[in-house]
Amino acid sequence: MMSEGGVGIGVQALVSVCVSLTLSVVGRWRRWLTVDGALAAFPVGVCVCMAGVKPTLMLAMFFVVGSVATKVAAKYSPVKDNDAKVGRNMWQVLATAGVPALICAYAAMTHQTDTHGPWYFAVLAYFSCCCGDTLASELGQLSTQTPRLITTGEKVSVSLSTRQTTKEKNMKKTKQNNIGNNSNKQ
Repeated sequence: MMSEGGVGIGVQALVSVCVSLTLSVVGRWRRWLTVDGALAAFPVGVCVCMAGVKPTLMLAMFFVVGSVATKVAAKYSPVKDNDAKVGRNMWQVLATAGVPALICAYAAMTHQTDTHGPWYFAVLAYFSCCCGDTLASELGQLSTQTPRLITTGEKVSVSLSTRQTTKEKNMKKTKQNNIGNNSNKQ
């Protein structure tokens, strides 16, 4: 059985294990990953690497760029984020790379590692969205301008977590207060 570029499946598996182990160890050593994050990153990396060089490069680039952005934000942002100190945990690894890993594992097992297939574009789109979200969250904190909602263009304030605006938090509080007031009337 041969895979991408005529490389035997055994060689590709060995390379996948080595690349994934290297990324996990370096990620832990640089404090980009927690211990459980590094343990989760290993099988995720193996699955992605088994699908070929291009998905592996996507994963590696997303991992390095996102991790560096987190460190830059921690250094220059007034908002302190725990991820920069301890690294990304298992759940964050699985949220950002779990789906691509499953897609790549399926592509590798079914020998559909042609990079013109729909699986490849799904992986590319997923990593692109996660990378965009990470860069916006991390580097967006450094902006001196007031953020705007992408849907309406309305100016909003930034909360401790840049993933949720103050307006959204206030809407949730209002909704919870209304529910609490209704239960007191009964």
